Amino acid sequence: MLRLLLAILSAFSLVVGLLFATGSWRDQRDFQKISERGDHAMARIARAYPDTPRSGQPPSYLVELQWTDSVGREHIYGPTHISAHFWRQITTNGVLTTRQTEIAALPENVSARPVILSDIKEREFQDELGLKSGVAFLLFGSALGSFLILPLFKNRRARARSVDAVYDAQQQMNKWRHAMGALLANEANAVFVREMIHRLEESGLRIDPTLNRALVTIRVLRHCAYWCENGDLIQFFADKNDPVAGNSFDLLMLLELARESDGFDSLYGDSGLETALPDFSTLSEGELASILSVHSTSIFENAASIGIVSEHAPGEFLKEKLGQLEALADGDFAVQSLVEAETPGFLIGDITLDDGESARFEIIDGKRTDLTPLFETLNALINQRNKGRFTTIIGDSEDVIAIYLRPSEQPAFRQWAERQHYSSGLSLLDCMQ
Repeated sequence: MLRLLLAILSAFSLVVGLLFATGSWRDQRDFQKISERGDHAMARIARAYPDTPRSGQPPSYLVELQWTDSVGREHIYGPTHISAHFWRQITTNGVLTTRQTEIAALPENVSARPVILSDIKEREFQDELGLKSGVAFLLFGSALGSFLILPLFKNRRARARSVDAVYDAQQQMNKWRHAMGALLANEANAVFVREMIHRLEESGLRIDPTLNRALVTIRVLRHCAYWCENGDLIQFFADKNDPVAGNSFDLLMLLELARESDGFDSLYGDSGLETALPDFSTLSEGELASILSVHSTSIFENAASIGIVSEHAPGEFLKEKLGQLEALADGDFAVQSLVEAETPGFLIGDITLDDGESARFEIIDGKRTDLTPLFETLNALINQRNKGRFTTIIGDSEDVIAIYLRPSEQPAFRQWAERQHYSSGLSLLDCMQ
């Protein structure tokens, strides 16, 4: 009877271990793919609630997510676990207060668990815990079975290979971390990046003078590790047949550096921060987080990502966009008033600037809004001052890159833009407004 119970326990442990290990392996494989080529999207947090803890176990939390991918398909995923830290970020006294969070997902695999970018460490912890738990169950079940049902283990080498495959998957997940270390170790890459930053400045893009340029360089290299594995950016971008390298390096980095970045997340391998921050070891966790936060937003004073997804309360969407654009103009104009109204299918804005000039515009009221009328109206108003104008670059399905250029900056930017292209063959000028 005891042998029968042990045999059942062994079989149960093997099945559970296999489920845990293969499930975690798939999650880690999906995580790697998402890190390399996942689509970013703003997901709606449809529901967030605490999971019922088992006796003696700490509380855990779950969320359900809904989002639309880059081709307009709706997705629902959940429930999926989140960390206690993220739970505190999105709730107040247990009540959900934050309704959106940025995620990365695989558009070609709707069953792949999306990555909540503000909770990446929890995803890594869950994947590693699942893998370790699965291996532990496999080892325990194998140990019992080896004494009870030896005939099931005649093909030991095949079973060893299956366990090795689980560990290989974990190594694959770490491959891009090593690529990051290789990029940071090659000084030629840093020179390549600094030359690119200089070209962006020469084109009329103004970089915040308070930023640490060495940290900006590290941010770029850490981003490049997503797709450059050989540690040599110059060689990588020489291959114009590669879907990434076929784009102009300057253009790719403008799009990256004008947006918010998670490139300094500690998940991403060797930090490289010691070279940029001589007092790195003496900084408190809060001081370091504050420095990295500043360097994780747009580095430009006159260029930034402007979101086009409208999920605001009535009267708030245009107000937010105008505030962002006013900041890019750095005092060249000020909005005295904005009246936002809604009609069926449209948002109507009445703008009055500080000199009394006013204009009306309307934009289609959709989930992803075309802001062209707003930019055209602003340009028409500020053109009378001969101060500057907005140029936009089509970003992804969630944003556009807005650039404010003064008259003295416009010719240089035009010349720079003429040299930029996408891997599809399109010129940057074809995607500018």
